[in-house]
Amino acid sequence: MAAQAWTAGGREPGDLLRGGQLALAAGWAATDANRAALSQDAREFVDAGIAGERAQQAAERRRTRRLRQLVAALTAAVLLAGGLTRAEWHAYVPGLRYAPPCR
Repeated sequence: MAAQAWTAGGREPGDLLRGGQLALAAGWAATDANRAALSQDAREFVDAGIAGERAQQAAERRRTRRLRQLVAALTAAVLLAGGLTRAEWHAYVPGLRYAPPCR
């Protein structure tokens, strides 16, 4: 069984169930009767898989939040630069109207 191999292999995170297999195992182990039928190693195997999946999801949420913050900061910087450029242009252009013509 996968739980025994996980335990014998030093409980490496890469050996845990993921995706659909984890969803099936977690769903099956969600009932008290089924959970009681599992060995201690099997319960820890499923629980570690669930914990790993939750940690991965939390890391993805943090990455997404940082990316959104970066996009917001860059948007603000572009808008500020555009506003400053426009203000400078309007301050510069009126001076051109009164300049003597080039010859």
